[in-house]
Amino acid sequence: MTYKTEDDLPAYLYLRLSQDRTGEGAAVERQDADGRLLAAAKHWPIAGVFSDNDRSATDESVTRDDFEKMIKLVEAGTVRRIIVWHLDRLVRRMDDLMRLINAGKKWRLNIASVNGVSLDLGDPTGVAVAQILTAIAGMETAHKAERQRRRNLADREAGRPPARQAFGYSVDGMSIDPVLGPVARSLFLGVLAGEAISEMTRRLNAGGFRTTERVSPKTGAVNGGGEWKRSNVLALLKNPRYAAIRTQDVREGKTVRKVEVGPGAWPEIVSRDEFEAVQMILSDDARKSNKGGTARIHLGGGLFRCGIDGCGSDVKTAYRAGGTRIYQCRVSKHLGRVADPVDAWVRTAVATALTENEDIRGLLAPDEDPALPGMRTEAATLRARQDQLALDYAEGLLNGRQLQLVTAKITARLETLDARLADAARSTGFGDLLLAPDPGEAFLAAPLGVQRSVIEVVTDGVVIRAGRAGRAPFDPRTVEVALRGKSRAATGAVA
Repeated sequence: MTYKTEDDLPAYLYLRLSQDRTGEGAAVERQDADGRLLAAAKHWPIAGVFSDNDRSATDESVTRDDFEKMIKLVEAGTVRRIIVWHLDRLVRRMDDLMRLINAGKKWRLNIASVNGVSLDLGDPTGVAVAQILTAIAGMETAHKAERQRRRNLADREAGRPPARQAFGYSVDGMSIDPVLGPVARSLFLGVLAGEAISEMTRRLNAGGFRTTERVSPKTGAVNGGGEWKRSNVLALLKNPRYAAIRTQDVREGKTVRKVEVGPGAWPEIVSRDEFEAVQMILSDDARKSNKGGTARIHLGGGLFRCGIDGCGSDVKTAYRAGGTRIYQCRVSKHLGRVADPVDAWVRTAVATALTENEDIRGLLAPDEDPALPGMRTEAATLRARQDQLALDYAEGLLNGRQLQLVTAKITARLETLDARLADAARSTGFGDLLLAPDPGEAFLAAPLGVQRSVIEVVTDGVVIRAGRAGRAPFDPRTVEVALRGKSRAATGAVA
């Protein structure tokens, strides 16, 4: 492209902001306004604008689309004047500066800064000054990164929580939210009691709870504050923060793994034993192959038994033409009972027993295996060793083969320990129920998975017999709740 005189050369604005936390581009708009004032003072017409909002000029993995377009136009001689708010808005790495210098050398590219000197990149002095300024910008970036690393290290050493707020905790992360904390805990206990992730998700949304709102530091986009999805619940359940465990991201090749770096100074919502038991359950191959979970969505399906002529088969849930839910014998049509009154009676009978009968409550608190404390200590030691190996590998003290061999041995032993600990820890799903002022009321308020598990533990079965013909009222004598121990089968009317 040819121009009659030097004064005919148009200018192009280049605008950039590393992080736009609001997504509104306000800082870029200010750069644009200041750049146009400088262009007017120099009597340079503005021919176009290049903008890379919310794009880092330091991170090599980030592509600045408009910067790349501009480089090509500089090479073609179309762009010969660039106005920037400061040189570091344009380049922060020496290789990007050299690309710009080489592209514009033929055309004597000129860069004018609102805050800084103007640079003639066709002149050795201008090139030298640009290199010095870019080196300083790179140094400032390195210092900033080092300060951030030191802050992160100080936070880890002090056991402070990550900056992002987690569901169930206060904004500063140092206390448990009195409303949301118990809700978060109920999710872990739900897994231990066999509740499906899909059921937990429905329960959260039905209760009007919303995910924690966060602002992305890279894009400025607002995430969270909406309905729960299965992935949100899984992410919460896999977060060591709820067991007051402080972690650090360690890169192993192309993958990033969280390793434990010490205990957190914030209160735990679940114990380490409960957290690790939940991880074992979530990683179970059978559960992962069935993403809907194996838990039932009704109280008696697969749990209650058919009592017609000593059948003994389990019952399934079905529906009549009008939509009424019923329990049917799985092997025969000789049983069909409306389900809601049956469920109500069973829940009432079990809740009454839990409130009034100490023997029944005792069934939910089995004696702990004396070998468990030793297994927990061994598992914790092996995990600490595993995390140290990851750090050693990241620092180049181990090669990949060494890491693989040692990790394989540790993993094999941990799988054995975790399987036993997970089985033992499932009973902790009843801990909150037993500690409640009224265990019966706590049972009635518990998630479906917990209720089913309690019924399995405290009864020898629930047997459904034939009801009275026609529209006769529900007769509790047709549903036997066989309580264990010294207790007798429950009978009575539905409250």
